[in-house]
Amino acid sequence: MTKCLSHFSIFNLQLHFILERNFNLSYRSDTPQLQGLLWDCTSPKAILILVHGMGEHIGRYEHVAKHFNDRSIAVFGTDLTGFGMAHGKKGHGVNLLEMKHIVRAKVDYAAEHYPAIPIIIFGQSMGGNIALNYQLSENDSRVSGYIAASPWIQTGTPLSPVLIFAASILSRIAPKVTKSNDLVVEGISDMEIEVKKYISDPLVHDRVSFGFGYDMFLGAEYLDSYNEGSLKVNTLISHSKDDILTSAKASKAFAKRNPAKLKYLDWENLGHELHNSSKKAEILNTYSSWVESHL
Repeated sequence: MTKCLSHFSIFNLQLHFILERNFNLSYRSDTPQLQGLLWDCTSPKAILILVHGMGEHIGRYEHVAKHFNDRSIAVFGTDLTGFGMAHGKKGHGVNLLEMKHIVRAKVDYAAEHYPAIPIIIFGQSMGGNIALNYQLSENDSRVSGYIAASPWIQTGTPLSPVLIFAASILSRIAPKVTKSNDLVVEGISDMEIEVKKYISDPLVHDRVSFGFGYDMFLGAEYLDSYNEGSLKVNTLISHSKDDILTSAKASKAFAKRNPAKLKYLDWENLGHELHNSSKKAEILNTYSSWVESHL
């Protein structure tokens, strides 16, 4: 029987953060709150922080959280700025630095309220981009490991130089203007039911601002050129070769350039969201086993 609670606890995150036990986080009075979900445990052996992908929200990770709960691992995350139920214009997450501030707030919370147990960060797609950039730039020794699932290091279809140039200009003169993120929804999963659930989810949207999109692109470019030979913390990268949304080849190349402290997992014909694929049970077991091996 799981030691974890079966219900959600709703909490609010506020950027830049002093954390309170009631989940209200404040640093300055003009900072909006972020909606989040906590799947808690009575005696957790680790805490997993979720960072979701482009256009989606944290509520789509209930089954992921429950899987880890069954292994006495607590889980929490928030909707990121511009996504889900969070504040801000849809698709305008401000920039990568803002995303890293949010991740740091989550780590602050985990370190304060779950002391003396390992902290693991799980990032999906755009969240994988954010998580890897956080690891490489922030030197946060409180984090014991990272999982980057289908991370955005390159897009599945290369972006045209014309679009990149236009975005670089528009990100400066019209950063909050949004466009379609051009996500091919059929690539979400190899399971049609999961694609339909994604399409019908009222909190999912297809918007991205020029400012945020271009800054995340620059974050991906940094990862695509990173060549230090080693990551700073134990990291698992997982990708399906057929992913048309983000590039498995780029993920594998990143792993080959930086083999120390990094494990790379190849999958076949499962689409972009491995945790929502036909092999999700096997994949989640692989993830939780990797976490447990690094506790």
